[in-house]
Amino acid sequence: MHEVNVLDILIPEAGSFYIMDRGFTDFARWFTLHQAQAFFVIRGKSNLLFRRIYSRPVDKSTGLRCDQTIALTSVKASRDYPQHLRRIKFYDAEHHKYLVFLTNNFDLPALTITQLYRCRWQSLPQRRLGSNCSSNGSNSICESSSFTAPAKMPSKPKFGSRSAFMCWSPS
Repeated sequence: MHEVNVLDILIPEAGSFYIMDRGFTDFARWFTLHQAQAFFVIRGKSNLLFRRIYSRPVDKSTGLRCDQTIALTSVKASRDYPQHLRRIKFYDAEHHKYLVFLTNNFDLPALTITQLYRCRWQSLPQRRLGSNCSSNGSNSICESSSFTAPAKMPSKPKFGSRSAFMCWSPS
């Protein structure tokens, strides 16, 4: 089973965050999450076709480069996900990489969205906290209602990890 297919068996929980790697790029499945009033955060692919609708100011000293509202412009993507998305570009100084995140959450601060994604690497230790995890060897799939985003980032977080998917439900 391709990893994106897990979204077909998932029962979205309103208010939860589904944090996914680029392998989960599927606009129709994202829209299913959106319609269930669940949120997602995903790394954006470099070939995404979009039009900027609005830009919010960002504090570049935090690593943020832009926080935009966008509309998808490819015919299939805009049909499968007809709503606006939020596009956040972040510079990871430690790894000298620019990262782009897409989300349907417009309420949390942009830096919090990047931190949620960054904390995805912590999903594997969540097994000890009662989460439901499974692994197919290279990727782990975890659903956890006990995961909470830290107020401050860990000293050595990594954006890239083996965990492809996790869910965070705020307490």
